[in-house]
Amino acid sequence: MTAILVVVPDTLEQWLGLELARVIGWTVAVSVWVVAVERQWKARFGPFARFFLQLALWLSSALLALWISEQFRMQ
Repeated sequence: MTAILVVVPDTLEQWLGLELARVIGWTVAVSVWVVAVERQWKARFGPFARFFLQLALWLSSALLALWISEQFRMQ
């Protein structure tokens, strides 16, 4: 997830602007998550546990992606 949230917006930024590129990055990351991971998580966790685990995972991934992206912009 973090790689998608870093690479997609940074690649598309030159054509679309950073805000729209980040929206597309989130769309791609969520799509990959739903196809690759969601079914297994539904089988293992209940709805409340899954919600809070995914919330923590997505927030940490997004913050890490923002930090990585900003580090490369400063150079």
